[in-house]
Amino acid sequence: MTAFAELNWQHPDVWGIVVGRGLMTIETRNEQACDTWLAAHGYERIDLNFATGISPVVAWLGEYLNWEEQFGYVLRPESRGLDGLRDGFEFAAANLVIKLQSFEVAWTEDERWSSGFLSIISEYSLQQLALGRRFFAILPVADANSMLIGQTIEGLGIRFPFRFPGNLP
Repeated sequence: MTAFAELNWQHPDVWGIVVGRGLMTIETRNEQACDTWLAAHGYERIDLNFATGISPVVAWLGEYLNWEEQFGYVLRPESRGLDGLRDGFEFAAANLVIKLQSFEVAWTEDERWSSGFLSIISEYSLQQLALGRRFFAILPVADANSMLIGQTIEGLGIRFPFRFPGNLP
């Protein structure tokens, strides 16, 4: 079972998974077009909003990932343990996108944690690709001058925003 029947380099999922190794930036002005395309192509989406920092997202992930059931303790909002997060990072959906809203806030708050979190996403994307599933994260940015563009995750650079051509199939 393959994740892609064809590699269309103009599709956001190919760009995010294959080119971006599980990470894709888009300009905020293209979010609606991206959301529409993803929905039309059968993607489930989870939105994680970092506008108020990392802690609320960590708490939400703890609940969503059934942390206490899996590991016997509550994943606390102040937790910054990336090894534990890596161990519990698993989603049921076959084709899933996580949208990381306001990720620049997280990067400014704790660059080490934010880089590690993106590394977990990238690693999980590769694992899912090997299983014939599609998983990646979208990082909306105002424009190509975002502080995230050019950052290195596990030796990989965060790429410039995906360019949406008019009239996507």
